[in-house]
Amino acid sequence: MNGAKDIELAGSRIGVLREDGSLVVKDGNLWSSWTEQTGNVKDFELTPSRIGVVLTNGDATVKEGDLFAGWVNQAGGVKEVELAGDRLGVLRDNGSFAVKEGNLWAGWTEQAGGVSAADLTSPATVPTNGVTLQDLRNIYGTIGAPDTVQEGLESLNAEMVRGGITTPARKAAFLATLRNESGFRYNALEGTGATYQGRGFIQLTNDSNYRGAGSNLGVDLLGNPELARSLQYSAPIARWYWTVARSDSNNAADHYDMGLISRYIGYKASSAEDAERCNDFKSALRYFNGGSLPVPDSQITCNRH
Repeated sequence: MNGAKDIELAGSRIGVLREDGSLVVKDGNLWSSWTEQTGNVKDFELTPSRIGVVLTNGDATVKEGDLFAGWVNQAGGVKEVELAGDRLGVLRDNGSFAVKEGNLWAGWTEQAGGVSAADLTSPATVPTNGVTLQDLRNIYGTIGAPDTVQEGLESLNAEMVRGGITTPARKAAFLATLRNESGFRYNALEGTGATYQGRGFIQLTNDSNYRGAGSNLGVDLLGNPELARSLQYSAPIARWYWTVARSDSNNAADHYDMGLISRYIGYKASSAEDAERCNDFKSALRYFNGGSLPVPDSQITCNRH
């Protein structure tokens, strides 16, 4: 691209701030199309799941999910925005620095004044070794096809980090979903023999989803649907579905809304299935939260809506 003022890279995303103040981002391979984001930008930051900008009027706004997600206004009088994992920081024009952690509607925590430059790292609580087979056994008991599950965990953990699926609630919702979709098997296959039947960790179905995931990942899944349950693409597809195709999934998990996540997954309506997935969510949430739920049971939404 010509006329570029600044460039940022994060995961498979490339962002370019043009000289005229407009911001464009692409996600996928280097030949993906650019998506216009906004104009009048003086500073911006990327992560694999978020885009943050400071406009020339000093307003900071952030979007989470795919490139077409809506903006969520954050603060005014901002000089610089910083993103790392589920942390968001703003350096204000008056030299004060504030950070929030969690979803985009979380409250600010003031950090310091008299600041001239700032940077963020992801929370140190994010495990470096990710979810293990023993974790799954501790949560759910016996795990079927353990060798296959173990084989897929390295790529699954990498995509969970990439998709910001790292808090107790987000991990619990994601794992509860995968348990019911595929039993944590990257090569799971379910259906009646249709070309685009359920495949992989997330049980990708329908030609529109195969097309969307393939476009995002730079692979022809329409022409090669079996790749959706390959070790190379199964986990990236699951992350794509969670953070791009259903870009509000992390936010729903942050609000303990397993019912909304179940609607996003789109299985045949069943109150019994809703309850089973929600119980799996609660089991994982207790485990990752140190043995107890972080909120009263009444604050967890189980039924689809």
